[in-house]
Amino acid sequence: MNIVFFRLPMLLAQLDADAQLADVKPAQVLAGMLVLSVMVGSVAIIVLWIKRLQQGQSIFPAANRKPLIVPLPLMVCGVALASLLALSAVQQSLEGASPIAPVPPPVVTDITDDVADEEQDGADQKATSELESGEAVEIDNPAPARPTEAQVITGMLGNLAVQLAIFLIFGAPLLLAQQLREQTVVDEPTPPFDTPDASFAAMADVNPYASTSYDALPEHRDSHIPPNPFIDGADSQVLAEPEGWRFTTELRFAVETCLAAYLPLALIRLAILSLQPEAPSHPLIEMMGEGVSFRVMALIALLAIVVAPVVEELLYRVTVLGGFMKQQSLAAGWIVSSVLFSFAHGFPDSLALLPLAFALGYAYMKRRSYRTVVLVHFIFNAFNMAVAGLSLL
Repeated sequence: MNIVFFRLPMLLAQLDADAQLADVKPAQVLAGMLVLSVMVGSVAIIVLWIKRLQQGQSIFPAANRKPLIVPLPLMVCGVALASLLALSAVQQSLEGASPIAPVPPPVVTDITDDVADEEQDGADQKATSELESGEAVEIDNPAPARPTEAQVITGMLGNLAVQLAIFLIFGAPLLLAQQLREQTVVDEPTPPFDTPDASFAAMADVNPYASTSYDALPEHRDSHIPPNPFIDGADSQVLAEPEGWRFTTELRFAVETCLAAYLPLALIRLAILSLQPEAPSHPLIEMMGEGVSFRVMALIALLAIVVAPVVEELLYRVTVLGGFMKQQSLAAGWIVSSVLFSFAHGFPDSLALLPLAFALGYAYMKRRSYRTVVLVHFIFNAFNMAVAGLSLL
């Protein structure tokens, strides 16, 4: 459940010629400045990436890590589940339904007042006469009642339970597969772990070997790893020794990925708003705009910043893309995982999310780390939720 908390296009679309500077709040100015700063950084990173490609380099250096093993049946299950989520999200968005909490039906009450009965009878007779005369009749359909806070919290807790179930269903087999691989490899020495928790290191795709500089290149390439021109450049040779996971190094790549995806995402969102000004925003954005309690805000933050990166990257990048990588189908895996990830967020957010989805896929193919793509997803959601919160103050 990723959230496109991109507020600047919405704010720009809502401005008109009569807008007064006095109506702009300081928090909204701060939000706009943050977004504009990130967009400038996005342009700089995109230019940097283009220069790297022109120099015959890959955007990211390839990390010499063993990717998580994804059995073929697990990959098929992941693709099937991701497809169902995408179809459901698109259908709900087109129907205008909220995936967070069910909308209760309007409450029907008995009218006992005589005056109200007479007015209703008069309205019915008028509508009947207009129908008989062939005149157009405008029927007022009451808007569906807004869900109560209890219903919203119940729906969000149900969403949280589903996310945790997905994490356990796909995380447990992946962890078991890594343990089985470690048991079958008897020729390799057992080096010390860089992290104190070995089980978490295996789950997070951390290679438990001594770290080396990611800029160093060996004189040769392993013969069993064929070059891949789809994602590899001239510096695509792997390291002589496996590369450990360093937070500062992966944070650099995560920030670059977020910045590079931000400007295309913004441009697509602006194009959607220009073509369809009434395009719906994410239900959580609407809830925040209407005012919610601290408990609801805390659940929104939990789902968007913590749960979504952990669960979605496990499903779309590790299971789907990783499964295609194991089958030597990088291009197909990159496209399928990115499209399913995007359309799982409904329409029209799915179109704007495509740049981020492809950037996440590229980062996983190059760095081969679950924690790296979780970090990218976390930074993106945390920043955009902060901007959304400021713009709604």
